[in-house]
Amino acid sequence: MTEPFKPEGFLKFELGSGELASRAQERLVCIPPDVLNADDARTAAREWGQLHGLSIVQESSGGDLEALRSQGIDFFVQYLSGVIAMLGWGSARIESWGPALVVVIRSLPLSHEIACGFIEGIMESLAGESIRAVSFDSGEEVRFLLLNPDAAQVAESEKKKGSGFVQIMDVLLGV
Repeated sequence: MTEPFKPEGFLKFELGSGELASRAQERLVCIPPDVLNADDARTAAREWGQLHGLSIVQESSGGDLEALRSQGIDFFVQYLSGVIAMLGWGSARIESWGPALVVVIRSLPLSHEIACGFIEGIMESLAGESIRAVSFDSGEEVRFLLLNPDAAQVAESEKKKGSGFVQIMDVLLGV
């Protein structure tokens, strides 16, 4: 006799590594169809990130943005890392390079454009100002340098010239 479909164990979350897999061990990620089907995936991902940022404010502080901001960066890092892990995007941490913040994702299985847009959206909704992310590959990790739009233009220009992450940080910090 054949068994009916059993949903238990169909999806497996590995929060430590931020991976989501099917029962057949294929890696999966969560991305809404609106983002996947958009002509401009980065803009669609930014809008999705903004909604996620607003939901973070609602869930964690009852809608009180100032109360959330008073929690400090550690609270935000924990929340962002959890969201990225649950989406199956990998494990995340935040690095501080002087005044600059960098989101680092290990084992990112998707387009940098989608990840940039999502991170920008979350940061914009929490910070209340325009944020741009510039991505840099470094082996198994991707760094997302969070900048204001003017600084992001400088970083993108330097990146197109072949400058690496550290060189661009030197330019941005005036070293």
